Amino acid sequence: VHFTGLQLSGFHIILACKLAGIKKTILTIRGMSGDSIYFNPFKKFILTWVLEPLTLLLVDKFYSVSEYISKRKIPSFFSYKSEGFIYNFPDGSVRNRKNLPLLESVKDFILDDDVVVLSVARINKEKGYHVLEKAILELDDIKNLKFIIAGDGEYLDTMKANLKHQVANKQVFFTGYVIDPKSLYQEADIFVLPTLHETLSLVLLEASLNKLSLIASNTGGIPEIIEQGFNGDLVEVGDVKGIESAIRKQFNDHRLRNKYGENAYKKVKEKFNEDKIADKINKIYENI
Repeated sequence: VHFTGLQLSGFHIILACKLAGIKKTILTIRGMSGDSIYFNPFKKFILTWVLEPLTLLLVDKFYSVSEYISKRKIPSFFSYKSEGFIYNFPDGSVRNRKNLPLLESVKDFILDDDVVVLSVARINKEKGYHVLEKAILELDDIKNLKFIIAGDGEYLDTMKANLKHQVANKQVFFTGYVIDPKSLYQEADIFVLPTLHETLSLVLLEASLNKLSLIASNTGGIPEIIEQGFNGDLVEVGDVKGIESAIRKQFNDHRLRNKYGENAYKKVKEKFNEDKIADKINKIYENI
């Protein structure tokens, strides 16, 4: 059995495997409880220092989805079981592509000379949307700069309320949850991810394959995707001014946006090559 995730679900799965008599197990680490910021401290302690180490103790092999996570303290302690890191498949290869129902509404929102900033994630504070919200308020003076915020989450209603004037003025468009944001990538020029922590980021890989210029927080595995000044801009975690400045810079320079977008595409095709990723996973299966 090959399963994904530490945290509580990973512990449940490894227990189920043991009870079912599964002989070989492989775990993919996509995140760890200790990274969560808005989480009960007691639960975080139990998960981080008891259940997650116990999960790693019970599996036969594991690998991480980024170099960053593979070097963390607890995975490093179990290095004798580690297969290092293997990146996620870019562009969500297993997803079914469907037309986005809201595409026509998005097109009505965008004018020909607009520069569109897209952000796709769960809309909560862990992903830094309270930070992006403040940056958008500071960018209110640029009338042909548009923001599309795609996703659902506990901070969505608050963000909508705080940006109600921008929504009314058609500067900000909230799509809510979308099954597949591919059509949104095609409408955008810049992709921003203001997250407070991140193991890697599938949406940044998807944005790269759609040749979008990137802006994201300098945290976790994100620098493994974004190289400052090459395919995008890295900003410090929680830095409202940094996000605002990066958006202004890219807004004002379409050649820079095009350069970042082309470089983002090249980097993801080379560094996150699907055949190489599949070969690495197959070798683990063969070796186990």
